[in-house]
Amino acid sequence: MIDFTLKDEVIGMPPNKEAVCLPINVSLTEGPGRVVRGKARDHDLAVDLFSSWGGGDTHACPLETLAFALGACFVATARTWAIRDQLPIDSISANVEGTVDLTRGMGMEGPNRLGFPSLKIAVKLATTLPEEKQREFLKMVASRCPVCDTIDNATPIQVELLRQG
Repeated sequence: MIDFTLKDEVIGMPPNKEAVCLPINVSLTEGPGRVVRGKARDHDLAVDLFSSWGGGDTHACPLETLAFALGACFVATARTWAIRDQLPIDSISANVEGTVDLTRGMGMEGPNRLGFPSLKIAVKLATTLPEEKQREFLKMVASRCPVCDTIDNATPIQVELLRQG
């Protein structure tokens, strides 16, 4: 293990030769209105649709939570590596943006794919590092961010029908 310290807490990172697999399981169910509730470990999650789409607009929509997951993972990965490499980065913030063409999702033919054709993560680093070093750091972070990898590369999705009862 490679250890580094975060606020007096030692965090272990395995050597490059070991696979580090983290099983993820999120359970979901419909709630009232158009809300979908979920459970990830002991954490409650929820999404809703815009009121113009029949939702109550009480939570972020699924597309916004996808953008949030991407940005959150990028920022967390950046902080992890800044600590590991002892980089002088005081704070990290990001904004994720993209536009989705929902034409096909509405059951109509459209010229574009359904989903984000691209997503942009704009990152601000409060640091004394030269701009070129900052750019190199962000490129490295993008290559080590699991959500970046999941979105940037084709990830097969299997849909399975569960029997009632």
